[in-house]
Amino acid sequence: MMGWKLWFGPILFTIVYPVAAWFALPLGWSGEIICFLVLGGLAIYAWVRCLGSYRKFVSDKNTRLVNILEGAPDRVYMTGLGDCYVCMSGLKIRVGNDYFSELRDANNVRIEFLPASLLAVRVQVVRGIGV
Repeated sequence: MMGWKLWFGPILFTIVYPVAAWFALPLGWSGEIICFLVLGGLAIYAWVRCLGSYRKFVSDKNTRLVNILEGAPDRVYMTGLGDCYVCMSGLKIRVGNDYFSELRDANNVRIEFLPASLLAVRVQVVRGIGV
């Protein structure tokens, strides 16, 4: 879950920004300033956000601490980009998208997750009565 999808946005904005700035040269200073504010701002925002997520993950990996949460999921949903999230006890935990259909039908779920980055390490799903 910390693979290419994490770094795609910042790299894309970083590559697109100089290309768009080059095309904005004929527009003069106003075109360059608008290009800098829009695309440069998006690139900076994407890098700051992704580096923050990566630092949380590295911190969790170095501390080697895993939290366990067990119970009925409040909400299970998938974003437009294909990321699956489980809401339980006020936490929004990211799980692998291959668990989506199982988690929707689950009565009881046990999730082991990293505390700072809220990434699931292990998911155990119980359907039915759970006896």
